[in-house]
Amino acid sequence: MLPLSFGVPVTGAVRSYHLESVSSGRDVALMQRISGGDGEAFAELVRRYTRMLYNVAYRYNASAAEDLVQESFLRSYQHASTFSGRSKVSSWLYRICVNVCLTHQGKNGMQMADIDDINEAELVGRHDDRPEAAAERGETFRALEDGLRALPSQQRMVFILRELQGLSYGEIADILGINEQAARTNLCRAKRRLQVWLDPLIR
Repeated sequence: MLPLSFGVPVTGAVRSYHLESVSSGRDVALMQRISGGDGEAFAELVRRYTRMLYNVAYRYNASAAEDLVQESFLRSYQHASTFSGRSKVSSWLYRICVNVCLTHQGKNGMQMADIDDINEAELVGRHDDRPEAAAERGETFRALEDGLRALPSQQRMVFILRELQGLSYGEIADILGINEQAARTNLCRAKRRLQVWLDPLIR
C-alpha cells in the first residue's frame, strides 16, 4: 500500500471503468470552495480522484508516481478558479496529470513504468505454470514494456487512457486537446507498433 502525503492510500494501478457522465453543480461548487481555500473540499477532491490519477502516473513512472500525483493535485488547487464546469472534473484533472507526466518525462528523461501485475494477470492465462512457460511470459511482458516505452508520447498516452483506463475517444480528445479521429489514429498506430514489436515472441 502506498500512502500519499495527502493521506489517501493507493493499493496499486487498476483499470478505471467509470467516470462521472457530466460535471454536476456539486462538482462546480466543490471547485469553487477549493478556489476559496477550503481545505475540506480539497481533501474530498483528493479522496475521489487519487486512484484515477495514480493509474496514469504509475504507468509513466512507477517510482515517481506519488510525486506526480501530488504535483497534479497541487496544480489543481492552485488553478481551481479556472475550472468552469464546461468539462468534467475527471477530464480536467486528467489533463493536468498528463501535462505533469509529460513535463516530468521531458525534464528527467524518465522511462515508462513497468506494467503492473494486475494487467499481467488479466492478459496471461494461469493454466500453464511450467517454468519454461513462466519464462516465456516474462520475456513477452518485458518486450511489451520496452515497446510501450518506445512509443511516441501521444501514442503512448492515448494507449494508456483508452486501453488501460477505459476512457472513450471523446474523453481522450478532450484531455489531450485533439479530435476523436486523431485519438483513434494514435491508438491504431500504437497497437500496430506494439504488434510489430511483439510479433517475434508470439508467433
